[in-house]
Amino acid sequence: MQLTWQSPGALSRTELCSVVETMYSLSYIYRATGERSFADRCEKTAFNALPVMVMPDWWSHQYVAQTNQPMSLPLARPPFRNVNGRGQTYGLEPHYPCCTTNHPQGYPKFLSASFVKVGPNGLGHALLSPGKVSTTLGQGNDNNVTVDCETNYPFGLLFLYTIETQRPFDFYVRVPEWYIAEDSFARVSSSDSEISKGLIVDPDPVTGMLHVAVGKGTTKITYKLGARIKIEPRMNGSIAIHHGALLYALEIGTATTSMPALDWRYQRRLPSNRVVPQVHDHIIRNTTVWAVAIDPSTLRFQTNTPESSETVERLPNPIFQEGAPPTSITGMACEINWGYHSKGVPKEPPGPGRHKCISDRFTVKLVPYGAAKIHIAEFPTANLPADDDDHLADQPVISSGGTGPQSPLAREL
Repeated sequence: MQLTWQSPGALSRTELCSVVETMYSLSYIYRATGERSFADRCEKTAFNALPVMVMPDWWSHQYVAQTNQPMSLPLARPPFRNVNGRGQTYGLEPHYPCCTTNHPQGYPKFLSASFVKVGPNGLGHALLSPGKVSTTLGQGNDNNVTVDCETNYPFGLLFLYTIETQRPFDFYVRVPEWYIAEDSFARVSSSDSEISKGLIVDPDPVTGMLHVAVGKGTTKITYKLGARIKIEPRMNGSIAIHHGALLYALEIGTATTSMPALDWRYQRRLPSNRVVPQVHDHIIRNTTVWAVAIDPSTLRFQTNTPESSETVERLPNPIFQEGAPPTSITGMACEINWGYHSKGVPKEPPGPGRHKCISDRFTVKLVPYGAAKIHIAEFPTANLPADDDDHLADQPVISSGGTGPQSPLAREL
């Protein structure tokens, strides 16, 4: 999946309206075709591309965003056709206000599409997230069913289902393509039996749905997905780094300047009778180095939740903000020369043989992309193996087709 939806390059941009409409389209296509790759891509968009373009309080947003955007400033020479110089800053209407009215539809429509009927007597959890549904099943729609899913997904991979039903029915839960079978499990217990039944997580190869036969009364399902770091090749030999449904980005130190909201067309301050006190425009500058190359062999996934835990702990709200997510990835990196396309917009990642380390190696922290309002998420690579005394745990990395490090060479605008 490409967050830009246009080309494999990090310089390409995506519009917030496009993100919201893509989520809806992908959820609809999954329901129509049953091909789980569309559901996977819908979640990837919902948990990465949407939250990164919206400030945590949801009062300001970007018009366009880039996968690599280490600062969010007004641009004297914007590289985007038909987008003004403030289009990638956060505000009430940084460009045409279609996104101002459109972006709040994203998550409500995602949640409304999360549960689906499967045949005459089946119910499926198609788009994974916390949620609860009450509906009727059966030929006569006379079986009242309630399903309550407690989870921290996509930050946690444990799902606790409580199901109430008057009669037996078929329940299904989607298993994403990225799951690791040997690290996944499902367990079912019911009110009429003291014995828990284990299930092998072996979903339908097309839909990704795992079938669970649910009996009359109360049924509880404990379902856990296994995931590993996944490396995705990008332009110029760069890489994107994923774990589960989340894309990870370099944690960059920030300095935010807030100001009264401006009119998108004339760049004048909006009259006070047209805005509420919560509305501001924001400029975000980097305070730490962003131009780095990473050694993918040193990447290690970190989580605040013990792997053996079978409880769902409450997450901070809002969760897509600096310092809030409970997961991260660490690795070894070095600073490199990485120029600008124009002031405020970095060039494409330099390819192999076109960059070299200009600093000693250091540890970097990657955080969920949606929480990193300025970010680097497509990285050049370097060979920076860990020392023997680093004691890094053995965590396999899969390859496929709060603040960052301080540096005297940090390029701050």
